Amino acid sequence: MGPAERDGSTTGVPGVGDAALGAVPDGRGGWAVRLWAPKSSAPILVLTASGEERPLEPDPSRPGHWTATLAGWPAGTRYGFRLAPGGPVRADPASRWQPDGVLAPSALWEDRHAWMDQAWSGLCPGAPDFSVYELHVGTFTAEGTFDAAIADLPRLARLGVSALELLPVSQCPGRWNWGYDGVFPYAVQDSLGGAPGLCRLVDAAHQAGLGVIMDVVYNHIGPEGVFWEEFAPYFSSRHRTPWGPALNFDGKGSDGVRAFFLGHALEWQRRFHLDGFRFDAVHAVVDQTAWPFWEQVTTAVHAAGAAAGRPAWLVAESDWNAPRAVRPPEGGGLGFDAFWSDDVHHAVHAALTGDRAGYYQDFGALADVGTALERGLVQTGRWSGYRGRTYGRPYDAMGRVDAPAVVAYLQNHDQVGNRPVGDRLAAQVGVEAAKAAAGLVVTSPFVPMLFMGEEYGELAPFLYFVDHAGAALMDAVRCGRAEEARDFGWREATRDPTAAAALENSRLTRREQPGVAAYYAALLAWRRHPALAARQLSGVRAYAGSAAVAVERSGGGQRAVLLWVPHPSPEPIAVPLPRGTWRLCLESSDPRYGGPGRVLPPEAAGGARLAVPGPSFSIWEPEDQPAPGSQ
Repeated sequence: MGPAERDGSTTGVPGVGDAALGAVPDGRGGWAVRLWAPKSSAPILVLTASGEERPLEPDPSRPGHWTATLAGWPAGTRYGFRLAPGGPVRADPASRWQPDGVLAPSALWEDRHAWMDQAWSGLCPGAPDFSVYELHVGTFTAEGTFDAAIADLPRLARLGVSALELLPVSQCPGRWNWGYDGVFPYAVQDSLGGAPGLCRLVDAAHQAGLGVIMDVVYNHIGPEGVFWEEFAPYFSSRHRTPWGPALNFDGKGSDGVRAFFLGHALEWQRRFHLDGFRFDAVHAVVDQTAWPFWEQVTTAVHAAGAAAGRPAWLVAESDWNAPRAVRPPEGGGLGFDAFWSDDVHHAVHAALTGDRAGYYQDFGALADVGTALERGLVQTGRWSGYRGRTYGRPYDAMGRVDAPAVVAYLQNHDQVGNRPVGDRLAAQVGVEAAKAAAGLVVTSPFVPMLFMGEEYGELAPFLYFVDHAGAALMDAVRCGRAEEARDFGWREATRDPTAAAALENSRLTRREQPGVAAYYAALLAWRRHPALAARQLSGVRAYAGSAAVAVERSGGGQRAVLLWVPHPSPEPIAVPLPRGTWRLCLESSDPRYGGPGRVLPPEAAGGARLAVPGPSFSIWEPEDQPAPGSQ
């Protein structure tokens, strides 16, 4: 019998069983406390309000683990651990509640939410109209809380959104943060409404017909308020990441680190009724073991979702440009369901804006846009000037991905917020040009993801912002962001990420551009058209001309062409429509969508030259084909 079997684990990861780390209700009115602290010879549980101290007992079945029980202490009681005589009291790495911030003791927390989402059966990522809406809770509303966001759920459901994707909400330093500086993964950011608020938001979303996917960060921790290394070998002495020391997923003691993070995913999936996760920067987890941590995570979370009758959808942010992440484990992959494709974004953005700084130098041709829409990736074994090497796996039989495995977007928190002034696409190129580009991405064969506010033409920036207690750390953040912008090639002065204005200016204004929301609703509805509903890339063919891209889609016995003209032309342009006569069904410049007026003819033949005075996106069907999806 191996160690995983001894502790009741069904995941194959020692330490992930029924006995959770941290302080959790024991079902008898008390609390079961479990601590992983192999670096301490005699840890002590400290109830900080009263000063009471209780020694922990070693768990003989799990080396390095310590246990204790508490009775008669209410939720909210502050506690921590003293790892050595006379040493400081440290918060619990597996804390469920940090009401006083990351530098303060932990608090006992009990889930008392009465769930009302029994009718929710889960996500359907394979549905043709499946879509995702990324939002940052702290700037989504004026209040910046989970409860305040609930009021917007019916609007998003009417728009046609399928699932929310929340930027990370684990406890971070300070009053505001993007969420990627989390210090206590198991605890929910108190300033957003804490765990009770998250429960209410997810419950309301499910009742509105929306799923909820959580962005989580397992590739780095901190940087402020992290004392984990005093407890156990959480960090690697052999690897580093761009954010500092790497977490220890493959060295001595790494079983405990794996158990900590996998336990987090399984607990949050169950406790908060989450429908899946987006895992930040999976490529930054250095793991040289025979059994990859990510494979363990996807296998366990998928199994838990299946057992609960609510399948889990797992998305990787991957910098590999290879299908390994979305291959099943039995095929040598990591088992994710989908990955974010920066290539789709970069190809469209570079062609539209002319940006050539940083990674945009590898894009810019309309042919790249066509490749992105046919394959989901552009850099597949070709030279990257930005990286100075060949990048991506060649697009052969082993290098192809399926359309449902690709999450495509015109904007997201990174591509907006990492710009020096956080300017959204509509602020860069104008609302009409942004609308036209959105048409191409939203109607692609991939899973479209909208960034909050995009769907009505929000012009407020989304800036990078942090709030740390240490002045030296705040200075380092300011300098680091400015240096990153210079290295990327941007010349604009970076907004101060440590100023309160960075947060306040990033809140949605809710000033809707006329017709834009109706346009996005129409695009999402068009995904149900038989030709667009087919999500096999074999039914996608792109034609890139000198001034336009046409994407022919076929499926269900129907055909359609999506035509994108990124820039106005004073002269008629050759439109790369396939042979035949095509009927215009949707035009981004339609006044119904806030446009200046329809300018394209009601019909056009393949190879025709058309005058397109402004940026344009349009949908066409063969003249002799019934039009079940006409808008």
